[in-house]
Amino acid sequence: MRATVHAGEKLDFDGVITDIYDKKNGALQFVVKDVKVLRQGELVCDVHSVMVIRA
Repeated sequence: MRATVHAGEKLDFDGVITDIYDKKNGALQFVVKDVKVLRQGELVCDVHSVMVIRA
């Protein structure tokens, strides 16, 4: 977190899927997403997440 955020503030989220890959011969798929959280154009937080999907 780069800045303090308070309840009631308006935030903008800008997300991008940065990678998709599989493991275990396709039994597991991984989706990587990076999100920038902005308040009035100022970056307040970077979020990196990985979602695992069992096929």
